[in-house]
Amino acid sequence: MIRIEVLVHELTPYRVHLFRRFADELPEVSFRLLLTTEHAGLPWALAVPPGIESVLIGKGAHSATQGRLLSWPGEWSKGAQIQRLARQRRSELVIVSGYSDLAHARMILWSAREGIPVMLWADSSIQAERAAGLRGRIKGWLLPELLSRCSAVLAWGTLGEQYFRKYGVPSERIFLVPPEPDYAAFEEASPQRLTAIREKYDLPKGRRFLMFCGRLAHEKRVDLLINAFAGVAHEHPEWDLLVVGDGPLREQLQQLAQDRFGAPSGSRVKWLGAVLNPADLAAVYKSADVFVLPSDFEPWGVVVSEAAAAGLALVCSDRVGAASELLRDGENGRLFRAGSSVSLQAAMNDAMNPMLLPTRKAASSSILLRWRTNNDPVKGLRGALKAVNFSKRP
Repeated sequence: MIRIEVLVHELTPYRVHLFRRFADELPEVSFRLLLTTEHAGLPWALAVPPGIESVLIGKGAHSATQGRLLSWPGEWSKGAQIQRLARQRRSELVIVSGYSDLAHARMILWSAREGIPVMLWADSSIQAERAAGLRGRIKGWLLPELLSRCSAVLAWGTLGEQYFRKYGVPSERIFLVPPEPDYAAFEEASPQRLTAIREKYDLPKGRRFLMFCGRLAHEKRVDLLINAFAGVAHEHPEWDLLVVGDGPLREQLQQLAQDRFGAPSGSRVKWLGAVLNPADLAAVYKSADVFVLPSDFEPWGVVVSEAAAAGLALVCSDRVGAASELLRDGENGRLFRAGSSVSLQAAMNDAMNPMLLPTRKAASSSILLRWRTNNDPVKGLRGALKAVNFSKRP
């Protein structure tokens, strides 16, 4: 049995589901999750799948508001702790989720030096590349050196493949291992659950809903969405906007919606907050018709997969990585130019066309099914494992 250490920042619903699949479908592998960031404020409480160990590395991890320089000593210390754990277990492979943290980068370098195969699993994509100027030159020098130590790179999609090829990784060392929500949970919602959700959030029958789901942070551009919807709402009196999620900009965004639509009681924007129960979240998706992700920066976007599984038409900015795989412009939704309210208004106007909406919603499910068939993460990881040379096992 191959003993594998997996470095991830924290558990998320899609990681729990995906590692449950790995444990069930790769019996030749023994996984241990090393959780390298302690986020006490995460909204969900998740259990590690049966058959998988987990270890929290360090305590009191730095918050998103703490500077990176201040966090370096703690990250360096975590790297040493991870190395001790790997030695004690005689680990035979290390999978590192992301390379921006010092502990993760240090583990890539250490594993390669010790002769332990190491794989990088990352959402990086060519359309989300932001390094420029001096920072870009430094990255262009350092990142290829780091990637050259990896036995394989596990990309999330074709834009990820392009990104890693840009930094020198040959195609034969790149394998597609995309994130995967529990699709079955989003494909169906019982009539009873739908009724309960509509009553809980005051979603009257006969109304149609645009939906956003995500963190209320600047890069998600919910402000752009509210302003764009305000610009077209008079043309679509039967539509409202559902905002699912929470974050630092909630009060500011609610004030914007109130300014654009009047008093809260008459608002066309409904604030559902974070919906943590998977069955409830599936019912919210099923209550909507069009999913909108207007992000300026979104290397992937698992919510796009969830929305497609629920059979929603899609409207995404051209900065959303998952849209390159799951949105066929004019077939199951519309792409728009990131940051452009005019472009977003045109896309929403088109998506809300009642003559086109039924076929576009149906197309999302079929496009997702084809993509899942050709990009199964278990198949991708299995292929990467076969390509790795384990002759130098510790």
